[in-house]
Amino acid sequence: MAQGKTPTWWDCEIDRRRFLQWSGAVASLASLSSLLGPRRAAALVLSQTPPDAVEGTAGVQFKFSVCQMCHGRCGIMCKVQDGVLLKIDGNPYHPNNMHPDERLPYDTPIERATRVRGRLCLKGQSGIQTLYDPCRVKTPLKRVGPRGSGKWQSISWEQALDEIAAKLRELRVFDRPANPQAPEAGPAANQVLFSPGRTVEADFSDRIWRDGFGTANYRLDHTSICEEDHHVAYELVTRDKAKNAGRKNHFKPDLLSCEFAILFGSNPLEANFALVPLARNLMEMKKRGGKFVVVDPRFSNAAALADQWVPIIPGTDAALALGMARWILDNRRYDARYLSNANELAAKADGETTWTDAARLVIVEPGDPNARKYLRADEIGGSASNYVVWDGTGPREVAGDVPSEGVLETGEVVVNGKRCKSVFTLFSERVRERTIAEYSAICGVPESTIAALAREFTSHGKRAATEHYRGAVQHTNGAYNSLAIIALDSQIGNYDWKGGSTAGGGGYAQNTGLLDVTKVPGKVSPAGVRIDRTKKRYETDGKSFFERDGYPARRPWFPFATHGNYQ
Repeated sequence: MAQGKTPTWWDCEIDRRRFLQWSGAVASLASLSSLLGPRRAAALVLSQTPPDAVEGTAGVQFKFSVCQMCHGRCGIMCKVQDGVLLKIDGNPYHPNNMHPDERLPYDTPIERATRVRGRLCLKGQSGIQTLYDPCRVKTPLKRVGPRGSGKWQSISWEQALDEIAAKLRELRVFDRPANPQAPEAGPAANQVLFSPGRTVEADFSDRIWRDGFGTANYRLDHTSICEEDHHVAYELVTRDKAKNAGRKNHFKPDLLSCEFAILFGSNPLEANFALVPLARNLMEMKKRGGKFVVVDPRFSNAAALADQWVPIIPGTDAALALGMARWILDNRRYDARYLSNANELAAKADGETTWTDAARLVIVEPGDPNARKYLRADEIGGSASNYVVWDGTGPREVAGDVPSEGVLETGEVVVNGKRCKSVFTLFSERVRERTIAEYSAICGVPESTIAALAREFTSHGKRAATEHYRGAVQHTNGAYNSLAIIALDSQIGNYDWKGGSTAGGGGYAQNTGLLDVTKVPGKVSPAGVRIDRTKKRYETDGKSFFERDGYPARRPWFPFATHGNYQ
């Protein structure tokens, strides 16, 4: 090439990278030319597509809505021209798409807002592909062949609704059993099952199917193939025994104030939700000096920007968490003050909003019918509704009107002739069943890394937290992975502390509209065992099944599953 001459694409010096780039472009151009013609093909290959119409162009409108491409439901602002969707952007009014320091005030005129683009992830922007997917189902489909034949017929909405309503009327019967051989299956109304996808509004759908129609199979959603183990673990940890239900199913790190976070199989920069605000919060944390570690078999985008990536054998997150827990126990880096609080009054006296069962005594007497259950205060002359702790000299009742604390490391003590241990002692013994070296061998993480993670995690007071939504729980042992990880947060007592783990995950309050959808005139109370057999025990709740079939059950039962079992 002559010196001083402006280079063109055909006389540039060619290196291997440039050769491969142009070879790919030429190959694409050649394949498209036969279909589109050379000029149109060249435009596509070289990205010379016509630009979208801008604001003010004739026929351009902006429609504001909510994205349904994931559970985050960010706001969207859709550019439409002559009825055709051209582009999806983030809604600049919406708290998911713009943070408080940049979000438009709600009184901002729409004409101005349409010139501001809120953030939106690629999944949200790809909603246009869903809308115009040539395989998108646009009408109700009715099966017209045998089950599994794949033969369907398009029908009108009127026909579909009429046929569905007729079938529902036929089955909404409460004086006829769904299965005469199994009365536990409940009434015929239970033969109706509502199986929604991700975006169902629980309160609204429960109003229709549970409280209105009366089926026990009112919401068998996708959760059990998504993140149910995560929810079950938190609900077990926060269980209200009187209500037989968990108080919370989500805790999240307060990233804006956190100093150190460990993300077990969580990827806030690619797939978690709501991706846009979560990703920004994580980067804000890093910007102000916070550190985060990603534990993941895959080197994800989050791992690429993390302070440390810890590759792990898939599904072995519990081993890493228990290895860390062992180091914390051995080095006494847990928050003993927090864990010794046995009731709310003791917690409040320490400025805590939560407390644990760590100091409660548990019966370990072999053969005792209440073995592995909490020792009740009636054993020491108190109320059977209260628990018991060891105060260093003897047992003491945990009453609701007196701050109560207990010794954590009790060893084995005898109360009223029964051998007992504290919950903390049982936890310590269980964790110490394996060495850190053995935990290391299970998860594939070096011992030195396990110790370093535990040391760092316990070096920030309450301003450290874990997150495991949801790679760690996508396994058959997911609930146990989750419980082991949650135990790390419990050891430092970071719940509801600034920079620690916060309840609720930042979700918006439901059922806050003009109509309380939970109040249903003529409300029905469903009866019977659900078809997925969750929250029920085979030997007791399915007595007729048990008496007929004996062991083993023909199908699995899930007494500890606090949600539906979609599989």
